[in-house]
Amino acid sequence: MMEGGNIYDKNVDIAKEELTKVNDDTYNAQKNGNSYTFDFYKDYLSLTITNTDNSITEGKLSKAQ
Repeated sequence: MMEGGNIYDKNVDIAKEELTKVNDDTYNAQKNGNSYTFDFYKDYLSLTITNTDNSITEGKLSKAQ
C-alpha cells in the first residue's frame, strides 16, 4: 500500500489492486477524482498527480540505500 498526502489535503491510500500497469516501470491509479502516475527508476520514484482542477503536482522519492 502506498500512502501520500500533504498539509493542504487529506491522506490518500492506494492499494496494489488499484494500480494499472502501463509498462514495466509505470503504474496509474485514479482516486477521489485525481489521477496518479508512479514512475519507477533505478534510483528514485517519481509521482505525478493530476488534480481535480487539472493542476499538476509532482514529487520524487529517492531509493533507500
